[in-house]
Amino acid sequence: MSTITLQISTAPTDVQFLKRMLRHQLKTVGDQVDQVAITADIRPSKKGRFSFDENQIALFKQILKEFSAQHNSIQVHYVDYDKETVGRVAEEVWSSGDLPVKDYRGGPFYSYIYGLYRVKTDYVFHLDSDIFLGGGSPAWCDEAIELLTNDPKLAIVKPLSGPPKNDVSAPFQSGEPLKPYRDHSSAYYSDNFTTRIFFTEKSRLTQIFKNTSIEKPDILRSLIGKWQGNPAVRAPEQLLSRYLSGTEFCRLDYLGTEPGLWALHPPFRSEEFYSKLDEIIEAVEKNKVPDAQRGHYDINHAFVDWTSAIDNLPVYRRKKARRRFQ
Repeated sequence: MSTITLQISTAPTDVQFLKRMLRHQLKTVGDQVDQVAITADIRPSKKGRFSFDENQIALFKQILKEFSAQHNSIQVHYVDYDKETVGRVAEEVWSSGDLPVKDYRGGPFYSYIYGLYRVKTDYVFHLDSDIFLGGGSPAWCDEAIELLTNDPKLAIVKPLSGPPKNDVSAPFQSGEPLKPYRDHSSAYYSDNFTTRIFFTEKSRLTQIFKNTSIEKPDILRSLIGKWQGNPAVRAPEQLLSRYLSGTEFCRLDYLGTEPGLWALHPPFRSEEFYSKLDEIIEAVEKNKVPDAQRGHYDINHAFVDWTSAIDNLPVYRRKKARRRFQ
């Protein structure tokens, strides 16, 4: 019988929502898995949105300690940056010993690979800790395993991007074409990998990782990375998307048998978002989402006014964000 680990990645930047989101994620899919592992990364970036301080680390550790004490089945794995461990992780899961700690933004790189390394089951259902899950299908993981078994060219299967539209057509996704998959309803494939949420066979993803090469971002992003003290390395999802686009592998967005399973993601963080978090969780769990949110993976104005969050973005990110969310 196949075994599944629910692997959740988190860091001290998540402290304002962590307890509530972990409860939500476990409530939605916890009964479908054999193990739950939280991968906790307490190594900050030097600057930018992925940086944090000692006070945040202390609070983060306390939250995880209390949460794991309340849920005996949960294992908390703090990312091990010891040189020998990094070498073992690279040898087992990555393509070489050259395994970056962070990407050019200061975002997680090694911690994602480490999370997969610690998984000991056949399958892994990976979530970032800020992912909302709606629909609540109790059979979604079994259906995902069947899809992966029947199609060896599926790199990952993920819940549908956003709550389904009323006409169940493909979700809206910026710059990411989704194409109908075979004769399945509400199933769409793409070359774009995501490290925020996926379900797959550990051995399959390991082989994909081993065939993925490290690449530098463009000059502007390399300079931004250098200014922030980060390595000139593209984000993992960018590298994996490039690999998928050159092979027969693809990602599958899959709603599944009614009521299905779908995902929402907050594109920013703000006090407005934190104040509405309980309201959003309740709406998602009861499938009472605004029509304007249907078909959209990123939480939009139907739930949150992102004006203050966008105003606090770096100047070079504001124009694009305003076009999409205001």
